[in-house]
Amino acid sequence: MKLFWCFSLLCSNFLLVASFWGQRTISRNCPAGCRSEIKSVEKAIQEQNQASEEKLNQTRSELKNAISKLKADLKSEIYQLQNESKSDHCNRLKTENKGLKNDIAKLEQVIANLNNTLNNLTRGNE
Repeated sequence: MKLFWCFSLLCSNFLLVASFWGQRTISRNCPAGCRSEIKSVEKAIQEQNQASEEKLNQTRSELKNAISKLKADLKSEIYQLQNESKSDHCNRLKTENKGLKNDIAKLEQVIANLNNTLNNLTRGNE
């Protein structure tokens, strides 16, 4: 929307400049009373051009600020996504680690049972 507004502002400036040059050509052929009227129109055109240029500069500034904000938001989202994926990865590894610890505990229990069975067998053979 702002781009359309900038484009229309540029077009209106072009039309004003074109009319200004046309007025200068007319002023050469006009009587003195007409020239003062043309000067006031030229002054109004210059004032309108200045106001249009100020609006254009303001719009440029707003666009730059909006682009900067979008860049910052995008960087923040990328950082958040990277951290979430790292967090998910860490959570998965923690879950796997707990599972491995449970497996190790079960294996240690099996080894202890086998040692007891082996000890019982060796005592029974003695």
